[in-house]
Amino acid sequence: MQKALNTEDIAQKANKVSPNSFTWKKYKDQIDLSLIKVSLYQAKKKQLISGSEKNGWMLDTKGLDLIGKSKNKKKSFKLRSLKD
Repeated sequence: MQKALNTEDIAQKANKVSPNSFTWKKYKDQIDLSLIKVSLYQAKKKQLISGSEKNGWMLDTKGLDLIGKSKNKKKSFKLRSLKD
């Protein structure tokens, strides 16, 4: 089913999904972990995920519902609506 993921594992996956969105400005080959952490805490505040840096992160019920709904939409769906 679902298991908690480490912040660094999420950073690696985020960089693969959206290259250069979470990288340093000067060194584009380096993932900016602070951007990942800010995004994770914003998602937690919106109750999309639960967890912490210590225990790992996992999708919450609201996040799972959002993912389920996105499967019925085109690829143009953007999960990164955390700045709303």
